[in-house]
Amino acid sequence: MYITSSMAQTAVDWMVNQVGSASSASTWNGRCLAMVRAAYEQTGVYQSGYGTGPIAAQKLAAGGYLHTDDNPPAGTLVMFGVCSNSKYDPYGYGHAAMSIGGGKIVHAYAGVIRIDDISKFVSHGYPYLGWGVWHAEYGNTMENVQASATGDAAQLADFVERLYTVALNRPSDAIGKAAWIASLQNGTKTGADTVWGVVLSDEFKDRNLSDNDFVEVLYKTLFDRSSDSIGKENWLNQLNNGASRETIFNGFVGSDEFAELVRSFGL
Repeated sequence: MYITSSMAQTAVDWMVNQVGSASSASTWNGRCLAMVRAAYEQTGVYQSGYGTGPIAAQKLAAGGYLHTDDNPPAGTLVMFGVCSNSKYDPYGYGHAAMSIGGGKIVHAYAGVIRIDDISKFVSHGYPYLGWGVWHAEYGNTMENVQASATGDAAQLADFVERLYTVALNRPSDAIGKAAWIASLQNGTKTGADTVWGVVLSDEFKDRNLSDNDFVEVLYKTLFDRSSDSIGKENWLNQLNNGASRETIFNGFVGSDEFAELVRSFGL
């Protein structure tokens, strides 16, 4: 989904309305990035691809979208570090917040939903890393991210069809395929959202795949190739150590290899 200024304001309003709420503080204690994500979900956006704060900060920086001025636009994701030498260093990530404009943020911190000046929060020992638009791969301002998918209808149809074929092991049905293509064309779904909807659907889960087969399907669906032994072993070890399949899926989606795949379909 493409983030616009009006949608960002809706997210800001939701965050601000949580200030002072004991139940909200309990829900979001220790989950600063999750709260920002939840705020955007109030606008109908499912935010996939970043998963954790360090991943978010690193991806913003890698794409050149981590801005370091100290007056981020309202509704943008604001990142802070954990020690004095981490200023402007995304690998020193420690905290996430949402800008409400005017150099202020709203965030979940120390068991409280609160509004702070960026400068005040920095004085508490959290160096400012910068800010970015969540789906920064579509642009680096709030307005220029409102655009439909660039791929033509044939590319989008091929993208959706291969999801059915590889992930669900069947041809697409006309109604479902048309709905996915339309959502890609009008910008209500990204490539990652579409893959999430298919790969984590009830139909897919009903295949009752083993962990080994699940990981292999992710390689073929999200990377368009068979697994390599080292990579597959790593994913299986994570599953064996308690990671959920959703976590493994997010790891695949957050990779450069998946980003290259969706770009090849004009997404």
